[in-house]
Amino acid sequence: MKKGFSIEGPEILINWPTRGIAIDSKIDRGKFIAFEGLDNTGKTTQIKRLKQILDPEKFYFHKEPSGAFWEVIETLLGNNPAPAQEALLFAFFHACSVPKLNEILNSGLHIISNRSVWSALAYGRGSRQWLRKINCY
Repeated sequence: MKKGFSIEGPEILINWPTRGIAIDSKIDRGKFIAFEGLDNTGKTTQIKRLKQILDPEKFYFHKEPSGAFWEVIETLLGNNPAPAQEALLFAFFHACSVPKLNEILNSGLHIISNRSVWSALAYGRGSRQWLRKINCY
């Protein structure tokens, strides 16, 4: 058993700890593929196209918080939450998602995500060290 997971690409290898989640190396673990980018650059369009051609029994499609999530935030905090409030809410969402996403990956399904925790690190308002700390679960 090993702990953690890696995101590999043609130019990068990122190891991200999963704190106490054991992965059975005998099972083919699914891959986590995240589409990242600025708003209105076609991420959702490309994911919709992939949904049409990929086998739904092999892929799970995940979307980062938007829509109803932001409606709740606006109700609680108004239209302009403080940077710390916004960052902590995203970290809370990610922390709640990790167990489900790991279960899906451990079952062998691949996940295609419309954004990921990397968006919180790239676009979050706050020091990079603090953002990494609250998003490291």
